[in-house]
Amino acid sequence: MSTEVQGEKALLSTISIPSGVLFYGPPGCGKTMAALCLGSSLSLPMINVRAANVLDKWLGGSEAAIRSLFSRARSAAPCILFFDEIDAIASNRGTDGESVDVMSRLLSTLLNELDGVNSEGQANVLVVACTNRIDDLDAALIRPGRLAEHICLQPPDENDAREIL
Repeated sequence: MSTEVQGEKALLSTISIPSGVLFYGPPGCGKTMAALCLGSSLSLPMINVRAANVLDKWLGGSEAAIRSLFSRARSAAPCILFFDEIDAIASNRGTDGESVDVMSRLLSTLLNELDGVNSEGQANVLVVACTNRIDDLDAALIRPGRLAEHICLQPPDENDAREIL
């Protein structure tokens, strides 16, 4: 089995992976599970981040946390850096009342890290994120080169639910 894992990791380092993947859809449809299954099927380590936990009460603390997460991911590469509920830290700029400046700086840091995560010729970190609210995400986050692949997950209909069970 370890040969197979090493083979998959070697393959990952030679193919072009997307810069990022965004799973979106209503609550309870399996977005987080899909992200976890992706990591498992690729046999890659996964750094799991509940996006709301990045927020820090101290000035600059949230931005430092983002930089630290991406640094950790680059050190662990090849790996998946997974942000659950990314809308908590990447909503449209200018829509969050008094905390606009803080959230804008945090989003700018996230975007800069996304731009640089696979620079230096190493495409070894796949960034995956989930949200229930794709319409609330800043457009700069979901453009090509960042979270460019968007996968909509919907709850199963009655027939699909029967097949699952």
